[in-house]
Amino acid sequence: VKYRQDYERNRGHSQMEFGDTQTYRVSKEAQKLQSQREYRRDYEEQMKGKSLMEVEHTPAFLTARHASSLLSEKEYRKDLEQEVKGRG
Repeated sequence: VKYRQDYERNRGHSQMEFGDTQTYRVSKEAQKLQSQREYRRDYEEQMKGKSLMEVEHTPAFLTARHASSLLSEKEYRKDLEQEVKGRG
């Protein structure tokens, strides 16, 4: 009966307890540090110094770009009226 209780309690668990060994704990810690180092390296390569939102998609930038194009078109039409229509 006791054997059956122990079996039911330990069913699905590994018979070897890796978490108790010093080698396993050192290996897990090294794996954790390596993962953090790779995460930081990826962050620095891809994200550091870049904004989370592209500047070209901000409302202020879009408004400024639209205003600039309107001014440019107005100058073009002004030159057109003075140079071409004024002579005819």
